[in-house]
Amino acid sequence: MRRLRQAGFTLIELLVVLAIIGLALAVVMPRLEAGSEAIALRAAAVELRGVLRAARSTAITANRDLLFAIDPAGHGYALDGQPHGFRSGGFTSHVLHVEPAARILFYATGATSGGRLTIRGRRDERSVVVDGIAGLGAIVQ
Repeated sequence: MRRLRQAGFTLIELLVVLAIIGLALAVVMPRLEAGSEAIALRAAAVELRGVLRAARSTAITANRDLLFAIDPAGHGYALDGQPHGFRSGGFTSHVLHVEPAARILFYATGATSGGRLTIRGRRDERSVVVDGIAGLGAIVQ
């Protein structure tokens, strides 16, 4: 009598495939995590630069000096004493924070007191440098 062979995979074949997939994930996952932090840092730096530009514009429009201050924890800021929070996911999850807890004064003329704010993550950092004369912020690594 001839024995019919059924289609399918053996248990050994399935275990080998699962082991290969596990090995591939172990190699790829640290790289994906580092990439997501870089994206979060970039988004936070862009947000911070936007907040600084808005503060400068408000000072010019209102024709008065405006104080921008980073909170001591580095997860928010205050404009003329009114607290605000950052919107970026890294800040809300408390993975990112801004150092130092600096104060930048935006003058009605468009100039600023200048400064450098650094956003730090677990592995990397980005800085936003505010020019004292032009009053504009630029992102540097």
